[in-house]
Amino acid sequence: MANYYQYKPGLGAVGQYQASGKPFITGSVDCTSGPTEISFPSVTSWVVVQNHDKSNTLYVAVSENGLPSKGGTNHFQILDASTYSYWSAPSLDLKVTSLWIEGSDDADVMAGLTGIEVSEIPNNWSGSSGVG
Repeated sequence: MANYYQYKPGLGAVGQYQASGKPFITGSVDCTSGPTEISFPSVTSWVVVQNHDKSNTLYVAVSENGLPSKGGTNHFQILDASTYSYWSAPSLDLKVTSLWIEGSDDADVMAGLTGIEVSEIPNNWSGSSGVG
C-alpha cells in the first residue's frame, strides 16, 4: 500500500514568494499607549506600513526589543503626516510573522501572506543580529 505525505511549504519554498500574496490589512491602529504587536496568520512575503498621525512618529520593529521604549535601536521611523495625508514605508520584502509598532494614533499595516505556517519562524527572528 502506498503512503502519501502532505507537503507543507517551508521558508525556502521560492514559489510562495513568487505567487501573489493573500491580502492582510489592518487600519487605524492606535499604538500611543505602548508597543503593539501586529500578528500575521502566516509568514509574510511583503509588508507596507503607513502613518496617518498628524503629530507623532511611528516606530516599526520586527522584535519588541527593537523599539525605543524597550531601549532598542533596531527599528525604523515613519514620520508624522503633518505635511501629507500619510507617510509610508516602501514595500518591504520580509519573511516575518509579526511586526511591533509604537508612537502613532493612526497606523495601517498591509501585507501579502504566503502559505507558510507561522511555526516555521518560532521567534520571529528575535535575538538575531540586527533585530533586537
